Amino acid sequence: MAAESKHPWKSLEQAPIGEKLVVVKVHPSPISEDWQQRLEEIGFIPGEPVELMRRGFPGNDPLVVRIGLST
Repeated sequence: MAAESKHPWKSLEQAPIGEKLVVVKVHPSPISEDWQQRLEEIGFIPGEPVELMRRGFPGNDPLVVRIGLST
C-alpha cells in the first residue's frame, strides 16, 4: 500500500505510529490474488485518510490502522 503525506510516497510499513496519511494506491499481493480487493472492501481506497495506530510484537505484524473513521 502506498500513502501520501509530507513525504512523496510511503507504505504503512515505513510510517511511524500516529502519522496521518492518505491512501494513494493499494498494491496487489503476490501471495493472494484477492488481497487488493479485500483491502478496498474495508476502506483502503484512494483519497481515504489512514493512520497507523499500532504494530504487532514481535515483528511489527499485524498493523492496527484507522481508515477514515473506522479502526
